[in-house]
Amino acid sequence: MAALSGLYKDGKGVEKDDEKSDYWMEQAAEHGYLPFLRILLNFEYARSYQKRPAEEIYKRASLWADKLAEYGEADDILRAGAFYYAGNDVFVKIFEPEGKDIPLDKKKALQLFTKAAELGNPNAQYMLGHMYDYGEGTSADYKKALFWFEKAAEQGDANAQHQIGYMYGTGKGTPVDYCKAMHWYTKAAEQGYANAQFAAGVMYENGVGIPVDKEKALDWFTKAAEQGMPEAQLAAGGMYEDGIGTPADKEKALDLYTKAAEQGMPEAQLRLSVMYEKGDGADCDMTKALEWCRKAAEQGDAQALSRMGKMYYFGRGVPVNKKEAAEWFQKAADKDEKYALYYLGLMYYYGDFFKENRSTAECYLRRAAANGVETVRSILLKKWG
Repeated sequence: MAALSGLYKDGKGVEKDDEKSDYWMEQAAEHGYLPFLRILLNFEYARSYQKRPAEEIYKRASLWADKLAEYGEADDILRAGAFYYAGNDVFVKIFEPEGKDIPLDKKKALQLFTKAAELGNPNAQYMLGHMYDYGEGTSADYKKALFWFEKAAEQGDANAQHQIGYMYGTGKGTPVDYCKAMHWYTKAAEQGYANAQFAAGVMYENGVGIPVDKEKALDWFTKAAEQGMPEAQLAAGGMYEDGIGTPADKEKALDLYTKAAEQGMPEAQLRLSVMYEKGDGADCDMTKALEWCRKAAEQGDAQALSRMGKMYYFGRGVPVNKKEAAEWFQKAADKDEKYALYYLGLMYYYGDFFKENRSTAECYLRRAAANGVETVRSILLKKWG
């Protein structure tokens, strides 16, 4: 049957006929011919089904997934499980245009991942751990999740190693054990897993389970940053800016902040704004300072919202505009940002843009003082006691 499919496909000794080729391919697959079962789940072959209704396509694909799990090896069972867990590219393409959800079956995926995991497949062991961790297809069970993550980790799976590190570090499914957390983070980090490199950096930076070592922290942050991880770029940038674990290098800090900021990280965008305003690591550029601050503020960063208020209030990079300043301050104050509270209090106290209102001023200033603005205390004592 497999040979007949090939003959009709290539037109060798018979007239080329794709329909007959497909027919004999399916016949061979239904009898457990693994190469064709694997092909029948892939995108290229499934494209020929697109003239059929989506439900029919999925039904046929489910047949091949079940056959693959029945006749296949651990990798095949894993693949069948992955089909029921998340579908694949072709079914997303087919179902989405019709506005339908792919009819996934997480319980069946769990069964298949279990079968493959018990055969020693590390990817299935990781997926099984993931499903128990998040309660997919079953109730969440952190102890079972840890068990299967450890099985995968012992075979060198970096994802699982990182996840074990996280579980030991947070006490998820096991008592907190920072030494074990660091052990597994390091295992994954040494394989180039960026999240684990960042986690190892955090642990060295803060001395969690190990002595503080700023140089090693920077080393791990840098490795993760080089892979494009914005959190690591921000962390490494901060160390270069402040000269922690390395001589200060403002230009390098600016570069790292820029990379994180361009990925949309508001904390990095705000730091870039400050550096351009001060001329740290680059010439003073108020246009860029305002641009980056606005990007962070538009994402709701409270400090950036407050900083936008200051820029309009004092005319930094823009003409003075008290109305605009008040609007930015209010957005930041709604997030309890202390300096926004302080400036709104002063504006109400002195009747600056707002109509003078000492009661409202006192409210804002007391909130600012409660959030740590020391300069407010003397005003409060003098005016209200």
